[in-house]
Amino acid sequence: MGFFRRRRRTDARPDAGAADTREVEPVEAYLDVRSQVLALVHGQPGDVVVPGRVLALMVESRFTSSVSAIAGRADGTTGLYFHDGRRMLGAGEDEGVVAATRAWLQCCDELLEDLIPVGGDPPLPELRTSVFLAVTSDGDFTGWIPHAELNGHPLLGLWAKGEGVRREMLRWTLKGSPEAYAP
Repeated sequence: MGFFRRRRRTDARPDAGAADTREVEPVEAYLDVRSQVLALVHGQPGDVVVPGRVLALMVESRFTSSVSAIAGRADGTTGLYFHDGRRMLGAGEDEGVVAATRAWLQCCDELLEDLIPVGGDPPLPELRTSVFLAVTSDGDFTGWIPHAELNGHPLLGLWAKGEGVRREMLRWTLKGSPEAYAP
C-alpha cells in the first residue's frame, strides 16, 4: 500500500488529472482592480520625478485560467493583483520588496528603448503573454513578451525582475502578513 498515493474518487471526471486549458476571460472584479492598478501607476509620483526615468511599472500576465498584475512605483509602493479581484497590498515597507521593485524599475530604465510609446491604457494581454506598461515623465511605454518566447527575448530580464517582485511579495506574505491577501 502506498502511503502517499492519492485516493481515487469514483465520481471523478475521466480528465480530472489533466491540466486546465480553458481560456478564462477576466472577470469584472479584475477589470475593477485593473483600473485601480492603472490609477496607482499613473498617480502622483511625489518627489521621485526624474526626467526620462521610469516612475511606475506594471506587468500583466495572462495564463490559461488566470490574469495577474504586478505594479510598482519608484516610491516603493508595490502591489500584486489577481483576476478574481484578490490583491496583496502593503508590502512597500518590506526592504526585500522595495529592493526588488527598485531593481525592476532600474531594469526597465535600461530597457526603455525596447518599449514603444503608447497613448492610453494598454490592452489586456493575449493568452500566454505578459504586457508591460512603464510610466515616465516623458510618457507611457509598452511592450509584450509571449511566454513561449521567453528565452532570448529582449524583455526577458524585465520579465524576470518582475517575477522577483512577485517572489518577494509572496515571501513577505508568508512571513506574517496574511491580512494583505484580501478580496
